[in-house]
Amino acid sequence: GLTRQAGGELAPLNIQVNSVAPGYIETPMGALYTPEVVAAMLETCPAGRRASADEVARTAVFLACSDSDYVNATTVVVDGGVVGTLMVDAPPWKAQYASIDDHWD
Repeated sequence: GLTRQAGGELAPLNIQVNSVAPGYIETPMGALYTPEVVAAMLETCPAGRRASADEVARTAVFLACSDSDYVNATTVVVDGGVVGTLMVDAPPWKAQYASIDDHWD
């Protein structure tokens, strides 16, 4: 909410406000997780792996460079597809929008 609000208010001043929302990242702290916990986390990740810190950093670099001049008031999710998959596969969404012709499995 803060990213959207600030981005909208500061856009007339040519100031962009964006945020990065990383998912599972390979970091030294991640070594504290047991293999079972890591496996359970990766089961929910369509990419099937954790991101490297460099992958998340490159997203931040993109937002800081002129290639993203028209990107504003948004959050870039770097999670290997976790959030997108959860929204599509969530049961309430299926019940509300699925038709008899849809094939979910």
